[in-house]
Amino acid sequence: ENMQASCFFFLLWWSVYVVRAREECVYHLHQPKCGGTFVWRLLRNRFCVDENEICTRNSLRPPPSCKCVVNPITKESKIQAALRAGTYRFISAHSLAQFSSRCHLAVWFREPNARVISHWGYFRYRRGFNLTSLATLLENKPPRWANNQQWSLFMQASVKGSPTQNDVNAATTKLSTTAFVGILNDMDASLCLFASTFLSSTQTL
Repeated sequence: ENMQASCFFFLLWWSVYVVRAREECVYHLHQPKCGGTFVWRLLRNRFCVDENEICTRNSLRPPPSCKCVVNPITKESKIQAALRAGTYRFISAHSLAQFSSRCHLAVWFREPNARVISHWGYFRYRRGFNLTSLATLLENKPPRWANNQQWSLFMQASVKGSPTQNDVNAATTKLSTTAFVGILNDMDASLCLFASTFLSSTQTL
C-alpha cells in the first residue's frame, strides 16, 4: 500500500512538471494489448517535450530535426542508418528489427490470459472479424488473436510454429538482457521505476 501511495504521488508530480529525458536512446518494444499505445504516447511526450521533435510514420526525419519516432517503417536510408546507430532519443516499434544495441530496450508484459482476451476483443469488435469457435477449430495454426506475441517477439525470425526448447532458451537469454520490463497489471509501479531509471526532472514556469 505504501508503494502504491508513493507511486500515485510520484505520477501526480510527473504530470505537473516537465520531465526531460536523459540523453540516452530508449527503444520501446510495443507488445500488442499490453498497454503499449498508452505507454508510447506518455513516454514520447516526456522524451520530446517539444512537439516539433516528434515525428510519425508519415513524417519521418533523421535527427536532430526529429528525436522521437513511433513505428518507423521506412526504406529511407538516412532514417534506417539513424535507427541502427541509436541516435534517436525515443523509438517505439512493434518488432526488434530496427533495434540498436546502443539503445536501452524497454518492454511491457501482461498476464497472458488477459492479453489473449483483449486481443480477441480487438479483432472481434474493432476489426470486425468473425471469430467463431468453429472457425478457430478449422485453422491449421493458432489464430492471430491467440498467438502469444509476448514471447514470439523475442524469438528468432526463423522460428515458425511451436518453438523448441533451444528457441525458448535463446528468447529467455535475450529477455534477460532487456534494460527494463514493465507489467501492465502493475502500471503505476512500473512507470515509477521507469521514470527513476531513465528520466530526470526540471521544473518550468
